[in-house]
Amino acid sequence: MVPPEWLGVPLHPTQLYEAFGDAVIAAFLLRLLNRAGNLRPGLVAAAYFAAYGAERFVLEFYRGDVVPLAFGLTVGQGLGLSLVAASAALLGWRSACSRPS
Repeated sequence: MVPPEWLGVPLHPTQLYEAFGDAVIAAFLLRLLNRAGNLRPGLVAAAYFAAYGAERFVLEFYRGDVVPLAFGLTVGQGLGLSLVAASAALLGWRSACSRPS
């Protein structure tokens, strides 16, 4: 199932990179959850969206099975940017909801 031009070419183990990155994200989110003080609702979800989106965007540079999207980006990079944008939107929405009227 490997394209002939990839036979014998050393490839990056992106699955291992992603597993390591996910473990780092999980440790960060656990630390955030256990932090003293009150957390605003949505903060942990926004942090996960941003962290995973950034991880996915970077990992796509090392993957060999990329699917082009637009503007030189891959589908995975588009997903990563979308998650970062969703994180920003969630934080903006939460801060707008928590302001006194």
